[in-house]
Amino acid sequence: MNRRRILLSVLMLIVCVAIVSTTLGREVFAGRQPGLTSFTIVHFAGYLFFLLMPVEALLPYYMAEGHRGGVLVVLAVTTALLAQVIDYSIGRMLAERVARNVVGEKRYARFSGWVERWGSAAIFVFNLFPLSS
Repeated sequence: MNRRRILLSVLMLIVCVAIVSTTLGREVFAGRQPGLTSFTIVHFAGYLFFLLMPVEALLPYYMAEGHRGGVLVVLAVTTALLAQVIDYSIGRMLAERVARNVVGEKRYARFSGWVERWGSAAIFVFNLFPLSS
């Protein structure tokens, strides 16, 4: 199980580096101003639950590059909402099967009551913080 986690972490890191390097990185190395397309792609990917990327740092960076703050905020909210809808849909379809396989039957039974009681509040609280959901 530990090897699987390490492999999954390395794979996520590779995907994150590939996304950033093919969008934002390409524009920076070419000496061009980063475009809104790279902002949108990196921000969207950062809000998917399986990619941990510091998307909160993008807004000040792109504003310093000359993009309008209002446009960036609208893109950020739109991409975050879209990514959250995708996360929710995947969770609804696969939650119980994946949880039982990953967590184990005994732990799943123990935490299912906690999730039933505090799940909605936990989702609300975690979405208040500027961390990947």
